[in-house]
Amino acid sequence: MARETTSLIGSPLISPRTPLLRGRDLFRDYSRMMDNWLRGPTILESMEEEFVSPRVDVVEDEKTVEVTADIPGIDEKDIKVELRNGTLWIEGERKEEKKSEGRNFFRSERSYGSFERGIGLPCDVEKGNIEASFKNGVLRVVLPKTKEAREEVTSIKIKH
Repeated sequence: MARETTSLIGSPLISPRTPLLRGRDLFRDYSRMMDNWLRGPTILESMEEEFVSPRVDVVEDEKTVEVTADIPGIDEKDIKVELRNGTLWIEGERKEEKKSEGRNFFRSERSYGSFERGIGLPCDVEKGNIEASFKNGVLRVVLPKTKEAREEVTSIKIKH
């Protein structure tokens, strides 16, 4: 005899709006926060990084390492990019807009201030041939690999 199965989701007892499922999202957020706290920076540093530091992608191919960073709301003149000891540093400042007299904010969620983000590179790069561009709030840095880094393959002998 085949047993009929039904999902509890969507039934009047459990719907996406019930406190049970909202609690699940709250638990997931709390769990993620605790994981970050146990293995990384302090909660304050995490919040600061999340709200001020740019999010980055680092992509590597045979010839280059490319770093792309989202930095909306910042002028190009307020961004500094440096390579120091194998780490690409992106620094900048999102300046707060002048608030008008006589206006009360109902909500203010945008973050302002200085940031510094270091990205460790996976290999040596040609320091004299690095290119950077900034368009529509996206910084793109292309770092050519050195000849040695492009050819580097290490064979590892397995012991019996």
